Amino acid sequence: MLNIESVLMPTKINPDIVKGEIVTQSYLSGININIKDVFLVSEKAEEDLPKDWLKFASYELILKNNTTDRRIGKYIERLKNREIKITMLPEKLRQIVMLSGLYAVINPLSLFEYDRSLNYLDLINIMISNEKIKAYGYSYRHLIDRFFIEQWAKGRLLYPFF
Repeated sequence: MLNIESVLMPTKINPDIVKGEIVTQSYLSGININIKDVFLVSEKAEEDLPKDWLKFASYELILKNNTTDRRIGKYIERLKNREIKITMLPEKLRQIVMLSGLYAVINPLSLFEYDRSLNYLDLINIMISNEKIKAYGYSYRHLIDRFFIEQWAKGRLLYPFF
């Protein structure tokens, strides 16, 4: 029989191989907790960043409310209906989801080719910076945070314990 203290108190496990940081794991939930003040990113996440970002950006565009933003409405509808591909979107619309411009995570040339521009460290720096970096009224900080939450849910990233 487990006593309540051992269930609620996380115990140390092996150091994370990627960054050499120590993580703890809860007996209660089995979830790893990052007790350091740095983001922990798995090697798999770093390798899959371009593919994951492209999927995430496509999903973000499809979720945009095209009735409130007429600049992007017709393109979003065409993207939802699969009439156009993400590479065919105008530059402004691709900048909103960081697929073009100065802060492009990747720059898709076709569905299977892309130029990789940013990595996780760049994304972390943008997210924690005090600068309000936006494209056409859309905040990159919020976009990156939603992406990191998705990566956390997949077990590829651990937020720091601030």
